[in-house]
Amino acid sequence: MNDMHAALVVGYMNACNRGDVPALESSFCEDVQAYFIDHPPVRGRAELAAFWARVHSITGARWTCDRVVSADRTVVVEWTEMWTPKGQAERVLSRGVDIFEIRQGAIGEIRQFHRPAALPWAQPFEMLGFDYAGRGYPVEETFDQFVQRRSDGRAP
Repeated sequence: MNDMHAALVVGYMNACNRGDVPALESSFCEDVQAYFIDHPPVRGRAELAAFWARVHSITGARWTCDRVVSADRTVVVEWTEMWTPKGQAERVLSRGVDIFEIRQGAIGEIRQFHRPAALPWAQPFEMLGFDYAGRGYPVEETFDQFVQRRSDGRAP
């Protein structure tokens, strides 16, 4: 496990809990990108820091890092979030997983996976704006070929 990368990500999540824009900005590469299931991608250090500060101020969102796994330049965090949806009085508990890519000692990409209650069930459970095919992930048109290669023991 890369303890420096894990500590960077845990520090970032603590900064999210405080809505601390300077600490958030210091966690990110200038060209950081964040992908979500329920929101268009957010790109740029200042933009992403402002996004998380806004989320914190509107919803009171706070996260725990329940499990942190780090290998090479990738950190995966399983988290629990307590927050109040906009316009509601009751707090909600959510769980999810974020995948962080670290570049030159800072967070370069975040891919967040969770199923918010407000998301329509008919919407695909994919990150909006993420180039799945371009990154080598199976998509509808290539899914059967990926399954066949994996069942044959071949890499995708």
